[in-house]
Amino acid sequence: MKRTTALIVILLAAFTVTAQDFEFRLRGGVNFQRSQSPDSEFSFLPHIGAMAGVRISTFGVYGEVLYSVHDNQNWVSEAAYIVPAALVRFYGFRNIYAEGGLSYNMLADDQADGAMVEFPDGEIGYFAGLGYMFKKLEIGLRSTNPLTSIQINASYRF
Repeated sequence: MKRTTALIVILLAAFTVTAQDFEFRLRGGVNFQRSQSPDSEFSFLPHIGAMAGVRISTFGVYGEVLYSVHDNQNWVSEAAYIVPAALVRFYGFRNIYAEGGLSYNMLADDQADGAMVEFPDGEIGYFAGLGYMFKKLEIGLRSTNPLTSIQINASYRF
């Protein structure tokens, strides 16, 4: 784990020296999902995190870490995840961008032994989305899998 962290820090430092535009963002929003809860057909659960990477002309390569709370069709409760991700963005038309990438979904808390529901842990997922940039503020919409949800998020670029 220490080697992986050191490698990520070295790569980010190298990108800041050679890249045209290093970017750092704070992100937050909601996960919109179907729910089997007797109280509601849909759930709106939070996510928050940070994103950093490099933009070179019309492409960007980024790393992201989110703390994300999920509910799902077959689950009877909520689960919190730490979700590191790698993504690529294409900045094509004016202030609109398209993004896609891979994530690794890790449960933030240990599961209770003998629990009726076992939340998935350690799964690789994927996502795709679109967004709009207003100077330093971004608004985006993203579809995620296997933690199936639509993420509505806002981020602020420093």
